[in-house]
Amino acid sequence: MAFLLVSLVTLAGTIGFAGIEGWHPWKAFYFTLTTITTVGYGDEGLSDLGKQFATLLLIGGVTSASYAFAIIVQTSVATQLAWRKHMNKRIKQLKKHTIICGFGRLGSSVAEKLAASNSSFVVIEQDPDRFMCAFDLGYLVIEGQATEDQILLLAGIERAKHVVAAVPNFAENIVITMDAKELNPEVTLIARAERDEDARRLERAGAKRVLCPYKSGGRETVEFITRPGVADFLAEARVGGGGVALAQINVQQGARLEGTELGHFGREKGDKLSFVAFERKGEDVKIPPRGNTQLTAGDTLIVAGDPVQIALMTDLAMTRNLAA
Repeated sequence: MAFLLVSLVTLAGTIGFAGIEGWHPWKAFYFTLTTITTVGYGDEGLSDLGKQFATLLLIGGVTSASYAFAIIVQTSVATQLAWRKHMNKRIKQLKKHTIICGFGRLGSSVAEKLAASNSSFVVIEQDPDRFMCAFDLGYLVIEGQATEDQILLLAGIERAKHVVAAVPNFAENIVITMDAKELNPEVTLIARAERDEDARRLERAGAKRVLCPYKSGGRETVEFITRPGVADFLAEARVGGGGVALAQINVQQGARLEGTELGHFGREKGDKLSFVAFERKGEDVKIPPRGNTQLTAGDTLIVAGDPVQIALMTDLAMTRNLAA
């Protein structure tokens, strides 16, 4: 409607000047634009009637143009507010999700892997370009500094299960780690560090796991050099290629897997699986677990083998209503 109003004023001015002054339509259109935009390149020797018409056109043109501009700004702001409101509403519905602080190389890689596994997460990024990059990929993203409590609360820190402090600045990662632990003592913190002393400080601040990208890359390179077979197996297991997968299975309350012995499951449905490790709350990790181990809610298994059988076991480890 705003653009239609401006167009009608411009059309009226063009017809009016062409009729009153006898100008060519193009000249009348050009003079109308200079009048509406208040550029004012001269009156072109207007007659008295033409000046009166130009005065009315100037008032109407400036009013309609100002109205159109205000509508554009209002619509843009309203759209952004509506989008942020929708985004915040979706974030408020998340539970046991991951908060990724920083959308650099590490943060974007974590987000990509979580998205591929259909895991819920929120990205916090203060850089406008990286923020838009995460937004364009369809991720839930908040623009701001993860060192601010308000931003962490907006990301649902009280309900989050993991926080990844992947900001390049070590000092910011320390603050994120400490603030997140204070706001949610139960959250699991994973932080990025470049040096060993930084890693120790992050661990003292509450980080459960510290990632050193350069050291990890070095270890993986050495692994490929010294033990290529093991490295190939682990690489395939991580991506599920070559018919091999490596997974963590958590037995939930009311799951069909409750009460099942590992040995029995292996014989009946998991003949292509290897049970690597077993953990029960309050007990030591068993590597490997015994075949007569009976699964209960809260148990955690590390399993390697056929991806199809792992998917089946994962499904059986979920509560009945979720599995259905």
